[in-house]
Amino acid sequence: IGQSTTHANMAISIDNSDIFNLFAVPLGCYNMDFKFSKDELEFLQNQEFDKNEGNLTSKDDFILEREQLKRVRKWIDDCIVHYFDKTYCFVKNELYITQSWTNLSKPGMFHHRHNHGNSLVSGVMYIEGNDDDKIVFAHEPHLTRNGVFQFDGDYGKVTDYNSSTYWMPATVGRMYLFPSQTKHEVPKVEGTKDRHSLAFNVFLRSKGFSKGLSANVSSEMGDKLNKTFISFDETDWPSTSS
Repeated sequence: IGQSTTHANMAISIDNSDIFNLFAVPLGCYNMDFKFSKDELEFLQNQEFDKNEGNLTSKDDFILEREQLKRVRKWIDDCIVHYFDKTYCFVKNELYITQSWTNLSKPGMFHHRHNHGNSLVSGVMYIEGNDDDKIVFAHEPHLTRNGVFQFDGDYGKVTDYNSSTYWMPATVGRMYLFPSQTKHEVPKVEGTKDRHSLAFNVFLRSKGFSKGLSANVSSEMGDKLNKTFISFDETDWPSTSS
């Protein structure tokens, strides 16, 4: 039986209605088709670490540039290309990793909620850990990502529209790619094993200014943007952790 409701003298047929999602946040999930070798694991495990907020982060901020991780880097690069081909579909741009580092969270450690500045897309992959480890993605408290007020009310069920956090399993050999402004955090490690991850940031180098999309930019401004993108150097980026 079709239902309808009347508002302002207009009958609305619910059977002919739909709800669409706008401005989705793309989370890429990739599973390694190989295992870390003994040499790769030893290299990652033998890194020197500094204290971070709640856990430890490697002193090496460009770890994916090391020869010992050449195979891992190739796989990550392929995944990044796939992610951008399926999401942003940039043209005339070169994707490149600006920074890369490892994080170590021992039992009882955590990492605070944060996002990554000066970056377009970030990634995290899991080297070692516990079966119940997870990563939590979040909106700002009491706000949706579009800045609309979200009530802390009693909901009859959980939906995509009233949820403020999502969690995904931090499975060894899995990698997630996500927009860098997305807030995320590491809950306290409850298991007996160390949680060990590798994280990185991705940005673009311009190969020529592309017209279109939603911007109307003069050729002079386009040239300035090109020069700005080209002048970025990965050594200038501040350190960030995941």
